[in-house]
Amino acid sequence: VKDDNNPFQNRAPATLTTMEPSVEAGVIIAPTTSTVSSVQEALAMIESMGDKRFLHAVIASDYQFLYEESKTTKTPAASEIDVGGIFSQKVPTDSISGKRSVVLTAAGNLASSKAFSLWPLETAMCSSADTKGCDNGIHYAWPELGGSIRPTTDEATQNMIVDGIDCGKMSLEDALEGDMQVLVQAPSYLMVPKYMESNLRKGLQGAFLI
Repeated sequence: VKDDNNPFQNRAPATLTTMEPSVEAGVIIAPTTSTVSSVQEALAMIESMGDKRFLHAVIASDYQFLYEESKTTKTPAASEIDVGGIFSQKVPTDSISGKRSVVLTAAGNLASSKAFSLWPLETAMCSSADTKGCDNGIHYAWPELGGSIRPTTDEATQNMIVDGIDCGKMSLEDALEGDMQVLVQAPSYLMVPKYMESNLRKGLQGAFLI
């Protein structure tokens, strides 16, 4: 029986989405989406497959998160942004599909209070301990001055930072601490709903992830 006053009902699970097709035994595997039922399962996935550079930035920013961005009247949707132009000079496209698998996220005050936090995940090949130097296919881009990424209909120029540097004002840590949109290119990602966030943050603070 549905009870709208029950806080434990109507709660969507965390989801694992594979954005880009993969090849196994010569067969192209299509993108998939599956559910993650518990915080413990989500933590285990982040610990084993989470992008290490992103985890470093989360910890350095005092556990600030990125949140999936939906189209609103205040910010452009991913389809309205010149994703190819932003990433093209520094980041190659996916070798199988020839396309970019990009998610628009937001940090700080631009994030919706009901949005899912987004966690870029490496492929199993790159997340193993003996693959140093492996290109995990995960990249980030955000406005140098913060705020929203301008749509293609806006003729004003906007300097974008792609991947950034390890320190200084252009680091991924600074993007997490600011109020801005961030484009995330990743082969797969985990989305965790708000009601799991408190326990997820506590789990991250107590884990030796890096």
